[in-house]
Amino acid sequence: MWVRTQEDELVNLRNIEYIRLEEDEEGDAFELRAYAFGWEPDEGEDEYYPLALGPNRESVEAAMDRLVAALSAGAEFLDLRAIVPE
Repeated sequence: MWVRTQEDELVNLRNIEYIRLEEDEEGDAFELRAYAFGWEPDEGEDEYYPLALGPNRESVEAAMDRLVAALSAGAEFLDLRAIVPE
């Protein structure tokens, strides 16, 4: 399945090792982050793909629920850009 990220990138979930819900570095928002198999980022490059971003944990959990539902339904594509209300 392909996912469109918050940074307008297409990510193939076959290349993703795991997905985590984490607080961002500033501590004022939460992100759903996808980490690729064996990815070693260059300096200045993030080590994850930001799938969804939201002001609180519950809003990003809703994005994770959408992702799980799409995977369960066998969807080929999911756009997670700007689905989480600010």
